[in-house]
Amino acid sequence: MDRMLLRLARAAPIDSSARSYLCQLARSISIADRPVEDAERVLRRALVAPNEQKSDLDAIAACSRLKAWLRKDHIDRRYRGSDRYMRAATALREADPRVPPSLAELKKLFGLGKWAFDATDDSLESAPRDEALAKLEGSSSTEGLDYEALLEAAGCAVAGRSEVNAYMENHEIYDFYTSDYVDGLADHLLQARDEAGVSTLDVVEVGAGDGRLSQFLRRALEQRGRSEAVAVTATDDSSWRFAPAFPVENVNAERAAEGAHVAVAAWMPSGVDWTESFRRSTKLVEYILIGEAWDGCCGHNWRTHGNPAFSDEVSAPRPPYERDGFEKREMRHLSKLQLSRYDCKQFAGSSRTFSFRRRQMSTWAKRSVDLKVPSAPGFRVEYAVRGAGAPVIAVHCSGSSHKQWAPLCDALGPNHRVVAPNLFGAGGTTPWPPHGRPQTLDDTAALVETAAKDALGDDDRAPIVVGHSHGAAVALRYAATREVAGIVVVEPNYMSLLEAAAPFDDRADEAARTGGVDDASAFLGRMMAEAQSGYHGWGECFHRFWLAEEESHTWAMVPEPQQKVLLDTTIPGCAYEIGSIDGARGHSSKRDLAALEHVAAKHLVLSACPGVGSQRCLRGLRAVLERIGFTTSILSKGGHLAPLTHPAETAEHVARLVGECES
Repeated sequence: MDRMLLRLARAAPIDSSARSYLCQLARSISIADRPVEDAERVLRRALVAPNEQKSDLDAIAACSRLKAWLRKDHIDRRYRGSDRYMRAATALREADPRVPPSLAELKKLFGLGKWAFDATDDSLESAPRDEALAKLEGSSSTEGLDYEALLEAAGCAVAGRSEVNAYMENHEIYDFYTSDYVDGLADHLLQARDEAGVSTLDVVEVGAGDGRLSQFLRRALEQRGRSEAVAVTATDDSSWRFAPAFPVENVNAERAAEGAHVAVAAWMPSGVDWTESFRRSTKLVEYILIGEAWDGCCGHNWRTHGNPAFSDEVSAPRPPYERDGFEKREMRHLSKLQLSRYDCKQFAGSSRTFSFRRRQMSTWAKRSVDLKVPSAPGFRVEYAVRGAGAPVIAVHCSGSSHKQWAPLCDALGPNHRVVAPNLFGAGGTTPWPPHGRPQTLDDTAALVETAAKDALGDDDRAPIVVGHSHGAAVALRYAATREVAGIVVVEPNYMSLLEAAAPFDDRADEAARTGGVDDASAFLGRMMAEAQSGYHGWGECFHRFWLAEEESHTWAMVPEPQQKVLLDTTIPGCAYEIGSIDGARGHSSKRDLAALEHVAAKHLVLSACPGVGSQRCLRGLRAVLERIGFTTSILSKGGHLAPLTHPAETAEHVARLVGECES
């Protein structure tokens, strides 16, 4: 025992006073005939504050391994040899290990009739320690406290315990999984399966130890004839060296929840957080935490539980689980059925069960925020947000709005938070002033950033940016000047990149680039001229460049109602946007090309049927972007407006690429 304490003293992350105390305790026990008395003597010395100096109490309380040893030693000596302990131990040893005991059986075996299993006053749990600390306050002597009170003052949680605590300590049981508790948890999982609308709910227990809880759940489901409805798998990385009593897969906690609908974790190690990896799992709809949930015994105070007393660690106003779109609630019908090794007679509530469920946001929530633009009047930016989880910014094309991205939200599912700003003049966003200075790509990128910051709040994860046509050009400027996790652009109109790119050695690529420069210059020049002269040939020019699949498909062949829609939605807003592309020639587009090379994940999406006027431009743009690491894919259907004319197919394609950016 003395060697164990000395190892604790050398390994524990504690200050010198607590380490000195551990060494003193080890030496006293090694030479003592009655180690309890010697341990008490050293503990008294550590708790006394002579000459009004600070006590070692806080340092001792911070050493969890020391407290665990003192606790087990005291409870063992007091209860392990009692008749009740021996009878209960014999009965449980002879019971079928595949069948969990009922709460009524445990109450009878250990005499728990007076225990408060449904206590709601949390102050009862800390009352013995508070009382001991109150007696120590302002005194330089601990003579008025017995050894148990001293242990309470040190945070060992020994008052009010009994044979059941001693049994759980000696059998490495943190929670007695009673049949009542297992049945309640099985019912909850069956309900979760119905709500998820899946034929089989995949449940994984993370850090399962010996696999006992998973085995009990499988048995409960089999008894109901529902084993096909819920599949339960136990996983553990074997780091605690539990001998599995039942099947356990050797999987690291960081990967265990991949592919699961529900993750269950009982008594997560102190200071460790597995829940962030749970929330990253795209399929996960809920995770359930079993164990002490508030003062750091299980998991991480802030990252796991969102304890506000520890939020200053990261200066974040919202708990991480809430930021990721999960809601926390205690499953009180299960908590009151739990029996933990730390429970005491007056408060059997040190272990609780909490559910964290992903919020379902199936409709857009529209908001607005002020935008300040240099040398321009004030703007109000409207944006829409939908879903919860990993951030995605989606930028619409000219003449469209945030509504363009509803199919993408459906394809991504509820585990992404999609922020879709309305560009200048779209939706409720202030239009660009007709007689002001020219609009720039930086103006629109600032609009997107303002909406994203307002929507995402304290979520500091880099977003994936998606854009279509002019929205794709804005997305490229955004990714070049701000931190992103990835980018997916669908037929961007950022033709200035062609001129900014260095010549190609490959003749075909260079021909596409130079031809694209000529075609883009002609298109931009004519569109700007049309904007100055009354837009008379605007529709014909726009149609041939982006929409006509063949030269024979003329503007005159477009039905008049469709002509009106195109003109109404693109005039005059599109003129300002085209001007911003023309204004990006030179240094800014060269800067963007250099910066985009450093974006980790980047995808270019081209249509199956591009407009005849843009074909050389898009071939050249493909060569330019592929040279800096973009991966190109082709949509199966549609032309330049495929996100609008073939929304489902395009959304599935883009969602797959977003997933690749995440991986």
